[in-house]
Formats: sequence, structure tokens, C-alpha cells
Amino acid sequence: MRSNAINPNFSVWVNASAGTGKTKILIDRVLRLLLENKRNILCLTFTNAAANEMENRIHSILSKWAICSDSVLAADLEQLDFFPMSFQRVTLESSKKKEWIPVSRTGMTGGGASHNHDLSKKPAVNPSVSSQCVTLGSRKNKDYLTRARRLFSELENLGLTIQTIHAFCYKLISSFPIEAGIAPNCTLSECKELHSIIFNKVLHNETVQDDINLIATEIDENKLRDLLYTLCVKDRCQQ
Repeated sequence: MRSNAINPNFSVWVNASAGTGKTKILIDRVLRLLLENKRNILCLTFTNAAANEMENRIHSILSKWAICSDSVLAADLEQLDFFPMSFQRVTLESSKKKEWIPVSRTGMTGGGASHNHDLSKKPAVNPSVSSQCVTLGSRKNKDYLTRARRLFSELENLGLTIQTIHAFCYKLISSFPIEAGIAPNCTLSECKELHSIIFNKVLHNETVQDDINLIATEIDENKLRDLLYTLCVKDRCQQ
């Protein structure tokens, strides 16, 4: 299911409880879009904290890709189900570590020499050769690695926007104030400021003074303030 969820070729709806990895899936999907040269991507979240977390994690991954080894980068791309390259896993006897090595199906090494590699068999590796020296791959394979590495330096030009739904809506109506029926150059007030304005407006409304005085004998000022705010919002939504 995860493979389909991060695949840009599918439209996906993920419904899961908190802490199950929805943000991770969304981040992986964005990375796949960037790897496939997609631009002008908009991500919407409910909270500023979620937007900041997504942005920081994407920046962290792209900065890692810019400086990590080819084998580490190849492993990360494999985790994203991004397989533009032919990878072959080999074991280095000297270090007993498994490495992901790009191997050309034509048998061309980075230096241009031709060899007959049988990809169905495990390649022979000299135990004295370090993991840094056994990176094989065609020019096209290296281009994919280079593309991934450049994403961090090109981040400002990728058109990647991560923001809350509220911020997106505010930007939208600010761009089209006449169509939205609001005054041009309007500013968004903080909820606390609106709360106070609404409270004072209702508190001095003569038509409801008797009702407010009656309610005030049962609850304190803070609860009264919250109640009036809720009633005003409800009344405005019904208009």
C-alpha cells in the first residue's frame, strides 16, 4: 500500500490514526515528485507545526543527498521505490558491509572500459578494494544520482510550497479581493483580537442586555466570553 501511496502516478487518499506515519508518506511522495522533475508542488496541512515539520524533514533529506556517498543515496532512492537505475547488491569481504552499486547492463564502467558483466551472478570483488572504489555505472545512472544531489541547491526554484489550509485560503482571497467580496489590502487579524472585539460588541448590544445579565449570574466572565464568541460565530455561519 505504501508503494502506491508515494507513487505520483496514483491519486491516493490515506485515512489513518495519529502516529501511523501519514506525514512520512506525504514527505516520501513529495521526494518522488521532485526526483521525477515535477515542479510547483503545493502541500496543505492543518497546523503550522505540521507544515514546519514537513519542510524541515524535506530540507534535511535533500541536504543529506547532496553530500552522502553514492551507495547511501542509492539505498535512499530504493526506499522510495525509485528505480531508474540498475542496482546490484554486493558484499565487500573486507568490511562485511552490503553496498548498493549502480551497474550498467552494457557492462560499461565509469572509466569507459568494456566488461562482460553477468547481472544474474554475484560479481567478484577484490577484498582489498574499498567501498569507495567499487562504484560502477553508466552515464545515465550517474545522471540520476546527480539529479538527486542537485535538488537541495535548486530548492528555491522548485516551486515547493508547504503551508496550512488557512494560509492558502488567505493568500487566495488576498489575490482576488473583489471576487471574494472583501476590501483590498485587508489584513488577517489574530483570533484573540477578534475574540475581544466580538465580546465587547455583544456585551454592549442593548437588545440582549437582559439575557446577558441573567446568564452572568450563573457563569463567570471567561465562560461568558467563550459563550458569546460561539454564538456570534454560529450566527454568522447561518447568514
